[in-house]
Order: sequence, then structure tokens, then C-alpha cells
Amino acid sequence: MELYPNIRYDIVGEGELMVPLKELVADLGLKDRVIFHGARTKVNIIEFYRNADIFVLPSITGSDGNSEGQGLVLQEAQAMQLPVVATLHNGIPEGVIDEITGYLVPERDIEALKTKMKYLIDNENVRRTMGKNGREYVLRNFDNAVLGEKLELIYSEILKLY
Repeated sequence: MELYPNIRYDIVGEGELMVPLKELVADLGLKDRVIFHGARTKVNIIEFYRNADIFVLPSITGSDGNSEGQGLVLQEAQAMQLPVVATLHNGIPEGVIDEITGYLVPERDIEALKTKMKYLIDNENVRRTMGKNGREYVLRNFDNAVLGEKLELIYSEILKLY
């Protein structure tokens, strides 16, 4: 018997790894559970957030040293009150508070990723609390008005030096 018979994993976006990822999903017999949606508009993406329980962003450093930045999608997901499971990768830790707004796991540590996802699936209250914390964190630190005020203060301090 399956542990989570109703789980579905929606993948939104495109990239060079899409084809091998689709092949892996087919090989594992997960086509009915892992759905590839390709690139979507902002309106469509908001619907994915609304219908999700957890946001997962497992990033890795490429063999050529290439890595992702901080990832605006992390703030979008948290603003929509989704707990995040992401990797300790490049700028990602700048946008997620480990154990408060979500979980950060080491790159390529599939066991840790699985453990944190399973924990959130099994603990609705933790999901809700982390989701609420994430929204508050984003509003306090990433809202355009807040960022504008911070930038204005920086410029004011610089002007005082002259």
C-alpha cells in the first residue's frame, strides 16, 4: 500500500533538464503523480500556489559550477503561506528561515529532502505555522514598500557623509 496515495507533484517551468526529468518520471512509473506544466503566466502560477500545501525547490550546483540565485519563487510561495523545503544552495538561505518558514537541506541529500517533505505532509499544524511565519517574513523583508524605505535610508546615510 502506498504511503501517500493522494499526493501530486506539480512542476512548473522549463529548462534544459526537462527532457531527462520527464524520462526519469516515466521510468519510475510516476506519470500520474508528477505533472509537468511548462512555463506559465503569473496568474496561472498564483493558482498553483493556492492549490499547493508545500513548496519544494531542490537546487544543486551544476557540474560547470553554475548555480541559481536566491529565487523569487521562494518569496512568492511564502507570501502565499506555503512552507518551503529547499536546499542550502547559493542565495536560497537568504530567503528562507530554516525551521521557521521552512526547511533547508544539503544539496543532493535526497534522504533529508524526503524526511522534511514527509514531516510537513504529516504535520498540518506545522505547515500552517510555517506558512504564516513565511508570509510575515516576506512582508517584513521583501515587500517593495519596505525595500524602498530601506534603500531611502541607505541613500540618506550616504548623503550625510558628503
